[in-house]
Amino acid sequence: MKKLFKKSLESKTNLFVSLTILCLALIIIFDVLDPDFKIHDILVEFHGLLFDLLILGILLTIYESITSRLETIKRYQEELNDYKFWKTAEAMYRTRGLIKRLVDLKVKELDLSHCYLATDKSFSQYKEMQKWQFTGTNLYDSLFMFANMSNCNFYIANLEESSFVRVNLTDCDFGGANLINSKFKKCDFRNTKFDDALVSSEFWFDEMERNQNINFDEIKEKYSLYEFTNHNRDIKIFKLNRK
Repeated sequence: MKKLFKKSLESKTNLFVSLTILCLALIIIFDVLDPDFKIHDILVEFHGLLFDLLILGILLTIYESITSRLETIKRYQEELNDYKFWKTAEAMYRTRGLIKRLVDLKVKELDLSHCYLATDKSFSQYKEMQKWQFTGTNLYDSLFMFANMSNCNFYIANLEESSFVRVNLTDCDFGGANLINSKFKKCDFRNTKFDDALVSSEFWFDEMERNQNINFDEIKEKYSLYEFTNHNRDIKIFKLNRK
């Protein structure tokens, strides 16, 4: 008996089932002891009880499912925050695993600001990444393909050597981002911002047009390239400034 009582308290579902069985047993006992007892009375009570159990059981299942999902998402997001600013391969692998779990849980917007995800090619598997936050994220040598990344924030992110292929980058912000040797091919740049972004070629505009990027004319109209000399690298670096 003690073991059954302990097991009934392990979860809300077990407690619900235990109380239901107890109530059903009491109803049957009292009906039997009632001098005016009739079999029909049990049948009426049973139908009502069965209906209540069905409705309450469905509601409890839905409640448990929703709360469990929300608690799991919250735990994963807290773990994700713990790995921010941690610049190691272990941090990258752990962060990558958390991203996949959150996406599997149907989380639409992820905050990956200041995460270390250098050389990570796993982003190529995600097709819906609207409004993801990459502020200050290290995305060195990363790969994005055939994805909708509209309204993403890449402010001061490190995208050196990274590649974007057929990616929707409308309304994205690459302000101050490191785009040295990054590649963009057939991407949509409608209303995209590049204020103070860094590139490694004075012919960057021509290269972007040769790669068949869409809506890139408006970028050429808004920005000019200026050589950026405040760096300690052996290559020429150019900054995009608004005209």
